Amino acid sequence: MINNPEDLKLKCIKCGNCCKETEMEITNAEINKLESLGYVKDEFIVVEDGYQKLRNINGYCYFFNRNKNICKIYEFRPLGCKFYPIILNINNECEIDRDCSCYKDNNEIEIPKEICNMLKKYVNILDEEIRNRVK
Repeated sequence: MINNPEDLKLKCIKCGNCCKETEMEITNAEINKLESLGYVKDEFIVVEDGYQKLRNINGYCYFFNRNKNICKIYEFRPLGCKFYPIILNINNECEIDRDCSCYKDNNEIEIPKEICNMLKKYVNILDEEIRNRVK
């Protein structure tokens, strides 16, 4: 049984394009976890219209090390990052993001229902937190 998105073993060439100009949303719990590791919220988060997103520095995610082409918090990265390149489309169905550099290598992979349900639950948490911020 697949318990998390990383179990799918999607192909990744580690190009860093998914960390470029990121608009990755992040939950309060994920922010708290990163703060517990010593990171300062105001340095790695930007809030736009109620959406908490990872900040971009020089065009890349705050946590992306461009010299090594790796995520500095890979083990603790937000769940949205762990799901990528799996996204929800306009019909609320899971698919591989066509903008991913590895789309051609991953687009034939069947995304298990349990993974899609996990992504939907995560998005619902993000949506609920946004609603609470913009009240």
